[in-house]
Amino acid sequence: PCGNINSSSSSPRTSLVAGSKYNVEFQQNLNHYYTNFPGALDISFAVGLNPSENDFHVLHSFSDYNAMNQITQTNFSIEVDLPNQPCDECVLRVRYLSNNLDEDDHGTVFHQCSDIKLTQSLLNALKKEKENKVQLIENINRQRQEDPHDCCVSESYTNAF
Repeated sequence: PCGNINSSSSSPRTSLVAGSKYNVEFQQNLNHYYTNFPGALDISFAVGLNPSENDFHVLHSFSDYNAMNQITQTNFSIEVDLPNQPCDECVLRVRYLSNNLDEDDHGTVFHQCSDIKLTQSLLNALKKEKENKVQLIENINRQRQEDPHDCCVSESYTNAF
């Protein structure tokens, strides 16, 4: 799915925040527009070092356009919503499906890929930590209430951080 280039767990990865908006900038070096069967471009995401085509989920797609001249370089900047699930080894891919049946290869698919890592934001990590502590305190309080030998503590002395 990325031009048959396999990744490595030791490869450097770009860290992005899971669940955030991200501007993907890419270049279409040559337009292969075919009037009878226009192609498409898409930005997709997959988890894993070497994901299969079925692992990719499209974040944004749009139709190819008639540039009136194939020798046209176009720069794109597309905002996407990244998945809200952190992952250490994931791939962000831009793909151009040319669909041009008049060319020798009858519609090449071009790939631009990036090895990325999706992390939790610091705010989300702190929020999750607080939720875990509140849950722990609730569990301790529930155990105390169920234990007939435990002494009760006034609500004014219980804290949640």
